[in-house]
Amino acid sequence: LLLGHRRGVLRRVLGWSQHWPGPLRRGLERRREALLAIDAQVAHFSQSTPRRFWEALGFEYASRWALAFEYFLILVSLGQHLGYLRAFAITGLESLITTVLFFFPYEIGTKEGGLYLLCRAFGIPGQFGIYAALVSRARDLAWIGLGLLLVWTGRNLPAGERAVEHA
Repeated sequence: LLLGHRRGVLRRVLGWSQHWPGPLRRGLERRREALLAIDAQVAHFSQSTPRRFWEALGFEYASRWALAFEYFLILVSLGQHLGYLRAFAITGLESLITTVLFFFPYEIGTKEGGLYLLCRAFGIPGQFGIYAALVSRARDLAWIGLGLLLVWTGRNLPAGERAVEHA
């Protein structure tokens, strides 16, 4: 997968899409130019600034491990001792589900439904997956609220006291 970033992995996927079912293939074909442009940008980024590419990739994987730890803690608090690697697998598959169903705004229902199905697949009652998704959404809303509060209070500061000056 990492080598695919350097060589343009989406170009190959779009080539394989000729054998996929009609609606999925047509949806990809409509976005072909945009997808190829993104693919070229990622390939250029990984080749022109490899250090920054690896740093960005490292932060991405660190965030995935942290999210897996969140789900692990939520499910353990409910008495489900699933193990950290299983929580990581659930996190990765849930991310895949929400990525495939990207057209739902703010992942409405896809996160809950995905975690419901994944928890059942891993031998955990499905309602715990819905609970984990709701707790995760509550955390999202808390951070969004904090960010909005900081923006709101930052706007009231005199220009010389702001942390970041606009050029």
